[in-house]
Amino acid sequence: MNGTFGDLSIVNTFINSSLHNNSLQILDGKDTNNTAEKYDPTPSVAFLATIFPLMVAGNICVLTLIFRKRGSKTRMDILFANTACADLSVAFFLVLSDLFWHQAGHWYAGNAMCKIVKYFALVATYSSNYAIVVLSLDRCNSVARPMQSFSRGLKGCRWYIGTSWGLSFLFSISSLVLFRVQNDKDGQPQCGNVEMNVIQWKIYFTLGAVLMLVIPAIIITICYTIIVVVVWKNSAFTPSDRDCKSNSNATTLIKDTTTLPNGRKTFSRAKIKSIKITFGIVIAFILSWSPYFIFNFLVVYHHIKIDSNRMYEISMMFQLLAPINSLANPMIFLIFNGKKYLQLCKNTDHVKFHTDTHTHTPGATL
Repeated sequence: MNGTFGDLSIVNTFINSSLHNNSLQILDGKDTNNTAEKYDPTPSVAFLATIFPLMVAGNICVLTLIFRKRGSKTRMDILFANTACADLSVAFFLVLSDLFWHQAGHWYAGNAMCKIVKYFALVATYSSNYAIVVLSLDRCNSVARPMQSFSRGLKGCRWYIGTSWGLSFLFSISSLVLFRVQNDKDGQPQCGNVEMNVIQWKIYFTLGAVLMLVIPAIIITICYTIIVVVVWKNSAFTPSDRDCKSNSNATTLIKDTTTLPNGRKTFSRAKIKSIKITFGIVIAFILSWSPYFIFNFLVVYHHIKIDSNRMYEISMMFQLLAPINSLANPMIFLIFNGKKYLQLCKNTDHVKFHTDTHTHTPGATL
């Protein structure tokens, strides 16, 4: 079955056979219904061809706004830029490679390129998910330990990013061993995984799910639990605060984190907004990946059987929805911050224009 479009799920670099390459062979013994061969790739191609340019445009827009921003970059600027870079890698290494593969139906780039593409596609997937964990950890540290977070500055931010990418490269090494070019039953080359029995696939899938979804979800849950508790305990103003500050716009939060006379802390609007953005990205991550892993768990552990064309189409739908968070992330950023960053960019252009005007001397042009 290595030559069918069953190989070509958008997340085939991670599990590949849990639903596709060998799912019908391993879980059911053999593909007696030739289900995968009846699969029509046209809807998948159309979907991938639609989301790819949107992912690229959205994340490039985020990077452009961040790096054109006037002044020094904040931790959130760096972290959002890191997320955009990870999502761009998902677009090129995961979505684009699957788009070409769905179109061609076979692999003609050789064994070395097969391993390289699979490796970097898996690195992209891990890095995109771990970038969200990094955002959550930074926001948690910023709220729970504001002074420590401030003192570490961008150093701590870079440590988070470096660790997340390091783990992504490390955890993806398995793809260099598990994927290779093999001929399908028609003699056509396919970049697929090596054969494994049911127990091996269960171990491989479960370990990957733990590293890619379960552990990140646990860390994110802990982070936001701490954030909610801290913010709840340190409400910006008590009733007496409102009375005392009624003449000085009591609803305006102080920059970063400030301790009031009553011992409570205030959090800046910028910090609260960054928490909201990160929370929105986390929700997109959970909604994108949870259905994929839940469905695959049910298949791998024999609770669902892919024994009809309808079920095969459903399985492909879950695979295609998995990387949607790489499209949702820039959209969420632009919804919350697009206007502010555009204004900062305009201010930068305005300053450059006036600087050029004042420094221009008569006769300087030819």
